[in-house]
Amino acid sequence: MAVLFRPCGDLYAAPAPRCRRDEALHAYLSERLGREVAHRPEMGVDYEDWTEAAVMLEAALRAGLEVKLLPRQSLSKAVNAPELVIEGRPCRDMLIGRTLQSDPRNADWLNLGWPSACNDLANHYAETETFHAFAGRQAVLADVPGESARLREANTLARTGSGGDVAEAIRGFAGGRCFVKVVWPAKSEAPFRLDVPAGCTPEQAKSLFIAETGYLSAAREGDRDAILVQEHVEMRHETRFFVINAQIVTGSGCIESDTPIQNGEGLRFPARSEPHRNHGRIGVHPSEASALRQHAERFVAALAEEAPEMAHYVVDCALKPDGTPVVIELNPIAESGLYAASHRDLFAAIAAAAELEPERHADYAVSEHVAKLHALFEDGEDDVELDQEACAFD
Repeated sequence: MAVLFRPCGDLYAAPAPRCRRDEALHAYLSERLGREVAHRPEMGVDYEDWTEAAVMLEAALRAGLEVKLLPRQSLSKAVNAPELVIEGRPCRDMLIGRTLQSDPRNADWLNLGWPSACNDLANHYAETETFHAFAGRQAVLADVPGESARLREANTLARTGSGGDVAEAIRGFAGGRCFVKVVWPAKSEAPFRLDVPAGCTPEQAKSLFIAETGYLSAAREGDRDAILVQEHVEMRHETRFFVINAQIVTGSGCIESDTPIQNGEGLRFPARSEPHRNHGRIGVHPSEASALRQHAERFVAALAEEAPEMAHYVVDCALKPDGTPVVIELNPIAESGLYAASHRDLFAAIAAAAELEPERHADYAVSEHVAKLHALFEDGEDDVELDQEACAFD
């Protein structure tokens, strides 16, 4: 029973250090792993991706827990052949670091305590009344045009009901601009903006949608509650909050170049933010940070009343140009980027939640034979990393 850690790329090939805290992290990992962790320029390592995973490993090691370093293979293969085992206190098995596409299929028979069985519920945020109440903008959940017998996945909320055909939802923004996002299956398509002409007819609205989505319209014809059509609003000071057991444990401005290393003081809620995302004007904004945190806390409390089963997630908030705080979206916490959040507070909350996670049971008997079948039919080397950030066009 241990922390199962999968690195991002080669754990021993670190990115170029940006500060002394990076150098200290590399030295600490080298000592604990018994092998040098150092910058290798020829490897072209991504700083943010590598560091976000590495600091979570550091937190697990400093907590004194047993850690197993996994190869980049599906769990059914990797748990039986870890690259390294670092002794420590036993704990509920939990997976941290990078997530692969096949991981959810293995979580039940491994009885993982983390990621939680409710991890993917965050993808259904648009089905809750709470999201619409805190979104601060017009937002309509709609259907893909056509008819389909395709069933919704079982792990869903579906509280608001269908908003109707997407063409009608788009027409609600005639004479303006809307933002269209596929929310089921989550992150399957890049969101896009539409300029909707005044007097737009249903046929014109449908054509606008099909022109942008193409194959989606045919492949997912008739999917209900699959499209979120929103008022287009400029967002400022985007901030991410990490929620575990319906409590915000840490948060950070959504600054692409930041990792927990940049949170040098280890603050739970660093006030660093970027007024306009990716514009580079990074600074400390205490009043904006306070307003966003208060809004997020009210949202989390309201969502816990409506959907208590959605216990763990990240919620991204921002300020409208007039300073009104809004909720942008929710994402599964296990696959979400950390930015400059406190990795130690986050790991401590994850470890505590893992111990409380109900026992998980696969639909079949867990046996060595079944594990071998999983390994046989899953190509772990070609497995795809789940990277929410790569698909997040807020």
